[in-house]
Amino acid sequence: MNKKAIATPLFVIFIIIILSTSIFLIKSNEKKDMVKFSIGETQSEIISAYLQSEKDNLFYEKLVEFNEYRSVKEFAETLPEIDGSFDFRGHFREILENNLKEYSPSITLGDNLMINFGKKKYYIQNQMLKLTYEREFIIAKQPIIDFSLLEGIKENGEYRIGQILNEDLEDEDIYTDIRIKYKPIF
Repeated sequence: MNKKAIATPLFVIFIIIILSTSIFLIKSNEKKDMVKFSIGETQSEIISAYLQSEKDNLFYEKLVEFNEYRSVKEFAETLPEIDGSFDFRGHFREILENNLKEYSPSITLGDNLMINFGKKKYYIQNQMLKLTYEREFIIAKQPIIDFSLLEGIKENGEYRIGQILNEDLEDEDIYTDIRIKYKPIF
């Protein structure tokens, strides 16, 4: 089969498409009917707003993680003498809440260590579209301290610091000095 017989009609169709698109763009810009001709601009702005919200979510997760490690250090340094009614979880929660409120006073901390950073709005505006994307940031985190083992310390007075933490800390260890009124460890 002749190659020119296949290529020539395809070439002519391709040239006609290019010319008709060019004429359409020139005529639409002359009339000013169409302010902007862009394919995918709106979609890319929506995706950009969503990606920005994901960046903010990652920032909040890392902020919580950093403040949780900081709170564990303070927790280990500020444990008072333990009596039978001491609330480890409440003491840790109070320290974590104070550390998070240093960043923003509007942060709320729930009972299950669910941290609510509130809602944030992302605006997408151009000449053809006005859109608001709203997202609520709530970080639910399992505490790195195993409070059930700490409760066991109140009962029998024996512990190892490695058992108390749910995660391995990266470059540093945290030690605590615990004194129990009715059964001294040291």
